[in-house]
Amino acid sequence: MSATNRLLACLLLLVSGAVAAAPAQIQGVRIATSLDQTRVALDLSRGAQHKLFTLSDPHRVVIDIMPGRIVKGALPMPMGDGAVRRIRSANRQDGSARIVLDLNRPMKAKSFDLAANGTHGDRLVVDLAPVGSKSVVRKQPRLQVDQAAGREIVVAIDAGHGGKDPGARGPTGVREKDVVLKLCRRLAEIIDAD
Repeated sequence: MSATNRLLACLLLLVSGAVAAAPAQIQGVRIATSLDQTRVALDLSRGAQHKLFTLSDPHRVVIDIMPGRIVKGALPMPMGDGAVRRIRSANRQDGSARIVLDLNRPMKAKSFDLAANGTHGDRLVVDLAPVGSKSVVRKQPRLQVDQAAGREIVVAIDAGHGGKDPGARGPTGVREKDVVLKLCRRLAEIIDAD
């Protein structure tokens, strides 16, 4: 390997190391509410580790992104919604970025990372549920009897999209998972009525 090639290889290693060590920038914060649940999604420039904890008196959820950075003035915080009264942010001296969710009431918090895909970049999602609430309660399916065969029939309807996979977006911004869920619920009503 020539001296020029070795120099280029070293420069590439240095540049790639600097990029890998660069803090994840918080590029957007979104909030959505459904019934008594609230979801906060943080759009990140790249994947990063995070720490999540809750505090009381007053009730709040703290999210530290390490290493992380908030570009002041470039990231407007959304208005509170659902259980979230207000969202605050700050860059910390240890190189982490802190997002604080001020809550209206005590909530339990769960978080998970979503890797970049063709539609969205890296995201950190925080789900808030009332303290003492249980996971989604599934109803026992109503069984029907196939008169010809003398056996019970169970019909399962799978919307296909939902949760972390919202599907496509229409020209007006409507999400596929919202449309499909309504259709599946209506189909279940029709099947149950038969």
